[in-house]
Amino acid sequence: MKTLQFYKFLVVVLVLVNATTLFFLWKGHSPHGRPDRNQLVEHLGLEGNKKEQVLKLQDTHFKLKDALVNKSRQLHEDMFTVFNDASKDSLDVQKKIDQIVENQREIELMTFEYFKKVDALCNKSQKQQLKELIHQVLRQPVGPPVKKEAR
Repeated sequence: MKTLQFYKFLVVVLVLVNATTLFFLWKGHSPHGRPDRNQLVEHLGLEGNKKEQVLKLQDTHFKLKDALVNKSRQLHEDMFTVFNDASKDSLDVQKKIDQIVENQREIELMTFEYFKKVDALCNKSQKQQLKELIHQVLRQPVGPPVKKEAR
C-alpha cells in the first residue's frame, strides 16, 4: 500500500514539474522558446540606462534558467532509468525526486529575485504594470494549446 501511495505522489510531483516547464516553454515565448528580448522593457516603457540594466538582468536570468532547466531534464531522465535497474529502490527514486524539487525551488527563487531586481528599476506606474503582467502570466492556462476536434 505504501508503494502505491509513493507512486501516486511521484506522478503528482512529475506532472506539476512538467506542467510548469511546459508553461514557461510555450507561453509568451517566441517560436525559439525565448521571449522577445525587448518585450519586457517595451511593455514597461523603460529607456536608457534602466533599459540596459533590465536587458543585462534578463540575459543573465535566462542563461542561469536554461542551465537549471537542462539540469531538470537530466534529473528526470536519471530518475526514469530506475525502471530497468533492479538494484534501485524507492529510496533512490525519492532522493532523485528531492533533487528535482530542489532544482525547481532554485528556478522559482531565481525568477523571483530577477523580477524583484526589475521592480527596483521601475517607477510607481511601471511597478504596477509589472505586477499586472506577472499576474496575467500566472493566470494563463498551463501547457500547450488544446486543439479542438473537427466535427
